[in-house]
Amino acid sequence: MLYEKENINKIFTKSKDKHLDKKNFEDCRFLNCDFSGTDFRDASFVDCLFENCDLSLAKIDGAKIQDVEFVECKIAGWNFSRVNKILLSADFKKCKIQQCDFSDIKLKNKKFTNCDISDTDFSNCDLSDSNFSKSKFKNCFFQNCDLRECNFKGAEGYVIDPLSNKIRKAKFSYPGVLGLVEEFGVKIE
Repeated sequence: MLYEKENINKIFTKSKDKHLDKKNFEDCRFLNCDFSGTDFRDASFVDCLFENCDLSLAKIDGAKIQDVEFVECKIAGWNFSRVNKILLSADFKKCKIQQCDFSDIKLKNKKFTNCDISDTDFSNCDLSDSNFSKSKFKNCFFQNCDLRECNFKGAEGYVIDPLSNKIRKAKFSYPGVLGLVEEFGVKIE
């Protein structure tokens, strides 16, 4: 795949461009950009950083997201099962993730640290060895997930049924660990 020369090692600040479909970006930084509603369909992002960007309701069908880091971004309404799954790799730090769908994808050894994650579906997802430390969950769905060796230390609000998810060697801390027994209707006083 050939990349447009101007989209390699470039820094974009405060961009509001809404038409980035079919464009290629390698080793680029996006700082303080408003990409809400932007068309990213069939675009390629390799070794990129999005920092303090609003990515709400962006169209991401067919997009290539490889070794991309999102820091302090708002990501709402993304269906990650529609992106190009070949070499899919993303880390999230201090992000607000709302109404996203990560179902049926592999995101092994990824970071979701210090994030606020709400109304998000992780069903049938391989997240083994991922780090969710210090993240806050609200109304998130974990069903038939591989969460082995994940780090949930300091995380709170998650509800994970240990009978329908693989959690061997995952790390939890109190009081968040109570989210493992919530499905059983157990009262802990």
